Amino acid sequence: MRHPIACVVLLMSLSVPAAGWSHGTEFGHTPGDPWERVNRKIYKFNEALDRILIRPLSKLTSGLTPGPIGKMIRNFLVNLNEPVVIANDLLQVRPGPAVRSAFRLVINTTVGGLGAVDVAKALGDPMHVNGFGDTLGRWGVHPGPYLIVPVMGPFTVRDLFGTLVDDATLPFQSVNYPYRTEVDVTVNIIGGLNQRDEVASDLDTLLEGAADPYASLRSSYLQAREAQVHGDKTLPVLPDIEDEPAPAAAPPTDPSAPAPPVVPPTPEEPAAPKAEI
Repeated sequence: MRHPIACVVLLMSLSVPAAGWSHGTEFGHTPGDPWERVNRKIYKFNEALDRILIRPLSKLTSGLTPGPIGKMIRNFLVNLNEPVVIANDLLQVRPGPAVRSAFRLVINTTVGGLGAVDVAKALGDPMHVNGFGDTLGRWGVHPGPYLIVPVMGPFTVRDLFGTLVDDATLPFQSVNYPYRTEVDVTVNIIGGLNQRDEVASDLDTLLEGAADPYASLRSSYLQAREAQVHGDKTLPVLPDIEDEPAPAAAPPTDPSAPAPPVVPPTPEEPAAPKAEI
């Protein structure tokens, strides 16, 4: 497995009774986050590690690979993951996206120089994200408890398991070649630093000024994953409401202007008597 820390955390999570997953309030925790006390400690550790090491390294690698070079690296990493996307499109019985992803893999690997250039996107076929965690969610598997994994960040038990499956089924993971371990470590490090640099702006916006950054990150992650798994089905359908035009405001009056003269009402004329026949 590519993530031994994640494997340990997953085994620990599976050993916890399921009752604690759905009744977190009995233990004084937020529903869906029964391990909040431990999660917060790991979050502080990750935050310090990010501030001291990961974020500076991501800025350094971004500076060393500016413009087209950095874009080629990102495209190459995306192309490596296309077989996982195809497999999960098929598991979700979505032949259309699977065919488009297969087209992307073939075109970008051949014409695009092993994925360095996203030729398929230029032809109108952009990439889409998919994984085994999404597949489990689409088939009705609940996300399970929220957890923070050291170094890796936020997950749910379902998505952590899905990530491990995705990593284990990558094609270059099942092929023996020279310096496989070195290549694997390098791809993981570069991919992680690249991902950190891509989310830097959104993450700063989310956490800046937040009264509780941990809760803000948790809410944002869970909502984003729910939307990614179920799409528009998670969004409430709101009725169309036509706004009534607001009444025109009366023009401002000049306090120095003389008041208009008061005109007494005109008395009504008495009705003419009807002639008697």
